[in-house]
Amino acid sequence: MKKLNDFGQKIGGAKKDIWAIFKEATEDEQSKMARKAALWKHPKYEALEKQGIPREVLFWRDQMRDAVAPKPVKNIGIEEYMSFVLDVKSDAEECRTLDDIKKFYKGSDSEIPGIFKYLEKASDDPKDKHWKYASSIAKQLLDGNTVLRYVYHIDRIKKDSDASMFMATLDEKESKKYEIIKCTAENMCSEKFDDKRFKNVITLPNSIVTFFDTANYTSLLAESDENAVYVPMYNKKTRIGVALSELEAKNIIAKDKSKRLSEKEDAKKETFLPPHLSVIERTGSSYNFFKFSDGGVLMARYGLRGGEFGNYTTSKDRIGSINMAYDAFEDLYKAVCISPKDISLGGGLAIAFGARGRGNAMAHYELDKNVINMTKKRGAGSLAHEWGHAIDAYIAEQFGVHGFASANLSKMPESVKKLVKAFKEQDGKETFFYESSKFFDGEYKKAGNGYWSSAHEMFARAFACYVKDKLDGRRSDYLVGHAECAVSGVMVAYPRKDERKFINQCFDEFFTDMIEKGILSKYEPEAKKETDNIEEVNIEDLLFEGQGGQMMFF
Repeated sequence: MKKLNDFGQKIGGAKKDIWAIFKEATEDEQSKMARKAALWKHPKYEALEKQGIPREVLFWRDQMRDAVAPKPVKNIGIEEYMSFVLDVKSDAEECRTLDDIKKFYKGSDSEIPGIFKYLEKASDDPKDKHWKYASSIAKQLLDGNTVLRYVYHIDRIKKDSDASMFMATLDEKESKKYEIIKCTAENMCSEKFDDKRFKNVITLPNSIVTFFDTANYTSLLAESDENAVYVPMYNKKTRIGVALSELEAKNIIAKDKSKRLSEKEDAKKETFLPPHLSVIERTGSSYNFFKFSDGGVLMARYGLRGGEFGNYTTSKDRIGSINMAYDAFEDLYKAVCISPKDISLGGGLAIAFGARGRGNAMAHYELDKNVINMTKKRGAGSLAHEWGHAIDAYIAEQFGVHGFASANLSKMPESVKKLVKAFKEQDGKETFFYESSKFFDGEYKKAGNGYWSSAHEMFARAFACYVKDKLDGRRSDYLVGHAECAVSGVMVAYPRKDERKFINQCFDEFFTDMIEKGILSKYEPEAKKETDNIEEVNIEDLLFEGQGGQMMFF
């Protein structure tokens, strides 16, 4: 019969095409081509599965690929290596079903030799299940044990595929880590362990599990309509709750899984870092920058409860931080028209310079400690943002809520509700500020205290812009130098244009309301300069002492 030739438009990628390219390549290029990674690129398994190839078949193909040596070995030429890899690749890719794999292992001496191209029986005895390599090349380039694992047990392919979570999504992998332990009167006993806890022992078919808990699980049985207590577990070790119904246990798992997946996805994202301000400028009234040598001035002037310096901050760093913070706080209270003492928000706020740092070296606010940390590298420029978090938390506290007012609106006054709503919606439409914030959620890791689109993070960013606008063109880099840095392409995660004007108006109403309610006090200009009678100091001559090199002021 006449041999048929290729027809129609050239497809490319066939072995003969690769050889044609190889023949024309330089010696260096040929060496680079002779690699499994180049000859048998890692397949796009998701796309192949969509074409109808079962996942277990793709798993087997992946095992065949892994069984091949990654590059030529001693005594095997480049062309011999390439030919061998391309043969195994071709045979593996011919298999699109488990039946095809069975045919590969059955093989024949005719048109489809299958496995016998690489391995052969050690003897003609049907009971002898030993095999040997069909050639010296196969012996050096192929892991026979991997290939032979399925020769007598095709069913192992699916089992191995499932066990390895091959091609599993992150959601599928996480789901496998959860289980629910069912506790009944028949398999459980509880007893008092100490003053606070009970010892709950559950006997399972293959193990005995003990939970030390404040709850008596046996007593809980009476509260369950199913006469059972369910304990959802993560990774066989971590108890994530106790439920009185199976549905409740599943809901606990769903919530926990959602949180873990969110954290893992967030961990993959980049961190948005504000620029380092190599030069910090300020214009406007002079408050005698670099005049103060003691952190006590921040306590005396603004009522701060204290502060600390990091171990690696120099004397100049510390002096500079005190003075820049002083000037910035002066600009801040005047910008929003509150009294200097309101800067400390009832005397509870503290500040740290270059201490309490995080890995990303960004300024941040610690809710539980009520402290603003201005980190050494990227802290400057974010004081207004972090103070925005602080007042958000302070207002929540005034209305009996722990956390942020912006995130707990039900108990907040109308001025807070109107302000927070303006971040996300204006004139019945979603704001570009909110749209951009959600975009940043998808592109970057969480901001300091939550997601970019969370109410409290939007509050802090909007507040920094509000302060910047209230400065009326005056520059105060330490205070608001980062107010407008959240830019990624065309997306801008801070308020702009008409949206910003309305938000600023809402901030005006918010501060007026807080003053009227007696939570804050209105700024009254002082006749006397704030810095009178404060001794001048020479920075170069200053020495600081403190335990472990860390200076604090209280």
